Amino acid sequence: MKRKRGYKSDLRAQQTAATRELIIKIAAEQFVPWSTDVPFDQLAERAGISVRTVFRHFPTQRDLLEAATPYLLERSGWRPDEMTADNFAAMSAKTFAYFGNLLDSSGRDSDPMPAVLRQHRVQQRIAPIERALGPLTEGLEPDLARAVLAVFSGLTRIQFLRGMHEQWGTRGEDASMAIEWAVNALLAALRVRQEQWKQDKKRKPSSRKRA
Repeated sequence: MKRKRGYKSDLRAQQTAATRELIIKIAAEQFVPWSTDVPFDQLAERAGISVRTVFRHFPTQRDLLEAATPYLLERSGWRPDEMTADNFAAMSAKTFAYFGNLLDSSGRDSDPMPAVLRQHRVQQRIAPIERALGPLTEGLEPDLARAVLAVFSGLTRIQFLRGMHEQWGTRGEDASMAIEWAVNALLAALRVRQEQWKQDKKRKPSSRKRA
């Protein structure tokens, strides 16, 4: 009888641990990256468990976030202690790829804005950037070109400025200078890339004629 109780106890402990890991996984991959307010009812539904079970493992939002954050950091490739000037770009790219894939697979509406406001945003922000900077992305794959334009859009959003102010204590004048430098640096890199593409394009027809 004692062995049976021990077996059942071990099995129950494994099931409890597995449930906890499932809660962390779903919370980390489907909610936490996009909001610090995790709806426990939706989390429970996606995990196929009761809300009471979620609260049993994580009584508060803070408890859940403290468990989900290390899960995300471990898998995202973001290693603050290992960061250097040489690996910063590659590390950032790996992290963006991880969270981008989560967003692609989560089924979330990443743009819940009403259609009227969405169209206004296209007209006032996206279309002008495409018109002004789109020619510099010629030669890139269409999806990559659009992503590059999105980087320019992100750098020049008020939300980005707010982050500079709140997280870094950056003053308006310094933020202005930094943004101008960053945009110009990206534009210069794009122009170099475009010139390389034009040179490659010129070489291809000539090689075909010789053949």
